[in-house]
Amino acid sequence: MRILIVTAGSRGDVAPFTGLGRRLLDVGHRVTVAAHPPFASLVDGCGLGYRSLPGDPYELICARTRAASPEEVRAATTEFLDRLADGVVAAVADGTDLVLTAFGPASLSQAAGEAIGVPVIGTYLAPAFATREFPLPGMPDGDDLGPEGNFAAGRALLARAGALQDEVLTRLRARLRARLRGDRYGHIINSGAQDPYQLDRTLALLRTELDELRFFFTGTTYDLRQTLARFDRHEGLSVVLDTNDLLH
Repeated sequence: MRILIVTAGSRGDVAPFTGLGRRLLDVGHRVTVAAHPPFASLVDGCGLGYRSLPGDPYELICARTRAASPEEVRAATTEFLDRLADGVVAAVADGTDLVLTAFGPASLSQAAGEAIGVPVIGTYLAPAFATREFPLPGMPDGDDLGPEGNFAAGRALLARAGALQDEVLTRLRARLRARLRGDRYGHIINSGAQDPYQLDRTLALLRTELDELRFFFTGTTYDLRQTLARFDRHEGLSVVLDTNDLLH
């Protein structure tokens, strides 16, 4: 089986996956790791295939440090994530049977897998949900804030990250829809010039529309699952004021 591991971030986000990759390689799979260029030699040195993801996390850290306002921080992060999103799609589209994704690029990997028709499994090195036991990785203040403080701060961190990635995902899905539509209609136009039968052209168009609908409903299903996951992170009773709010 061809397995692609997608990870983004610093060396600590990449190195553990080379161990996983080696184990999968040892049992007969073909393993490729998609990561930022600074880690190409690390991946190659482990005998694994490598696919490049755009961006350098060190440069992002420098840009965020130099930013004079929260808006500049957000702009730098958004630009980085937009480029990363296209890189994840290119890596998945290059050919694989299964995608294993780190937590950071998980939503981007999921969107790419759904569009291209490749299964995606989350392989996380750290908890992806707020806990009372300890702070989530990535919190500005890593000290233990106590059970309630850890839980509240973790939820706030996930909410901020989710809001930023939602914007990136919306743009990514729009680009994927445009790409799929353009590729399919281009094929129909080119083949139509050689095919004199209108019925064949009509059937091709219908198949295109059905594929577009399948892609739309797959994306909607993923969005609903994400909404349910956010509800599951809350304790106590969740109250939905109007079912239309949830559906929208």
